[in-house]
Amino acid sequence: MESITQPKGFLRVYGVNVVDGDGRKVILKGVCFEKRIFDGSTTNQCPTRRLLGALLDVLGQEKYDYFFEKFLDYFFTRSDAKFFRSLGLNGIRIPINHRHFIDDLNPGVIKPDGFRFVDRIVEACSAEGIYSILDMHTFPGGQNQGWHSDSGIHRA
Repeated sequence: MESITQPKGFLRVYGVNVVDGDGRKVILKGVCFEKRIFDGSTTNQCPTRRLLGALLDVLGQEKYDYFFEKFLDYFFTRSDAKFFRSLGLNGIRIPINHRHFIDDLNPGVIKPDGFRFVDRIVEACSAEGIYSILDMHTFPGGQNQGWHSDSGIHRA
């Protein structure tokens, strides 16, 4: 298996190639955490808002908050990064929901735990020589009014 070197800064496009901070060509081999971080919309045709609302109804606020705090704590660890590196991978795409950072009903308040969650994944990947590709997968207002966009405005 080919060895993986430590990431060298940010990747960028140079001509037709992706290059690292030293200008060396990088060929990304990786995976995506698609639909694993608070987003079940297009996988199971249940809008995320409805899914999270049902969980809140069943668990109550305290257990709901505890569940997602622990979910984020254990979702991805250094041992996961080691496993992906053992497969010869050097990149992981991490789709992020805007609700990790803000509440739709209180958009002026930033949630520090969302950054802690992302930082932990990026640090684990970096320590194992894996590039993190951050994908702001949802954003306030959604990209359209369709049920799959998690905007909450698909009903009149």
